[in-house]
Amino acid sequence: MVAAGLLRRESASDDRRRIEISCTPQGRELARAARERKETFRDWLRDRLDGLGDTPLAETVR
Repeated sequence: MVAAGLLRRESASDDRRRIEISCTPQGRELARAARERKETFRDWLRDRLDGLGDTPLAETVR
């Protein structure tokens, strides 16, 4: 993910043994888009499961 430009990996300034990993702007955008797609899919799935009532399958997805 570092090579793809999604994460930044740096040695900590106060302790060389520690590595700090953070998202790049590109990584944050990808994470935001993934969350949005996940929510869109969940909404779509809930719409299709409305007719199932309180069955175990519907409860698992909710």
